[in-house]
Amino acid sequence: MKWTRLHRYRNGERQEVWSELTTPGLCGDSEIDEVISEVIKRVGNNIQTLAGRLVTLGYKFGRRDGPYKFRSHSALGEISQAEQAWGRFPRLVRRLYERFEFIDFSQHECQISEGKLRGMGYYPQLYFLSLNECAALREDLARAEEADNRFMMQMMRERGETWTPEFTESFLPLGPCASNNSMIGFTLPCETADATCYDDGGGPVTFLEHLRHVFECGGFPQLKKYIHYDSLRTFMGMDDPQSVFEYLTHGLEPI
Repeated sequence: MKWTRLHRYRNGERQEVWSELTTPGLCGDSEIDEVISEVIKRVGNNIQTLAGRLVTLGYKFGRRDGPYKFRSHSALGEISQAEQAWGRFPRLVRRLYERFEFIDFSQHECQISEGKLRGMGYYPQLYFLSLNECAALREDLARAEEADNRFMMQMMRERGETWTPEFTESFLPLGPCASNNSMIGFTLPCETADATCYDDGGGPVTFLEHLRHVFECGGFPQLKKYIHYDSLRTFMGMDDPQSVFEYLTHGLEPI
């Protein structure tokens, strides 16, 4: 019997199947949608598992309404409206926003510098803005770009030189930044299942690769660093980061 790509994904061929799904023309829409549904199901399960474990540890989330909010069926139209205005999202990102209005594992300011978990959420990576927040951030980025262009035009004019302003293509900023402070997000429109969301100097990273890495680190990539570098443990304020890491990562569903 020939296994479908969904069966293969569920049986451990996750990277191989995802590589095939993101190869243009190799897979049909139904196959892509089946596997993406499985990925989003696992992402959702991991988000809920991590949120519960963090509460048990005493972690305080930055948002009053919690670390995530499921999207109601009546609010699905917001995604289509955003795509009409900005361009089509990568399929994986669209499905994430169909499941969640936002995901925000940032740490409450009262815990950032005090307590046994201080600094744990200083650099959150499970942090994806709501579409309304994305729209506001897009406007902020556009204003900053316009100000930079005006400055460059004035400077070049004073030098007697000409300069053509550069304008960024339509961009969907998700909220967090990579290690080089570049914004994690996507150039739109994007017609593929997945796409590069950042490149911090180590090569392009797709959204699935980003999520996979974050879950392998228990939601907090920097936690893994604290385990191996004693000099960082004072900042972290945690006596045994290894046990916390193992507690958070245990049993998470691989994507």
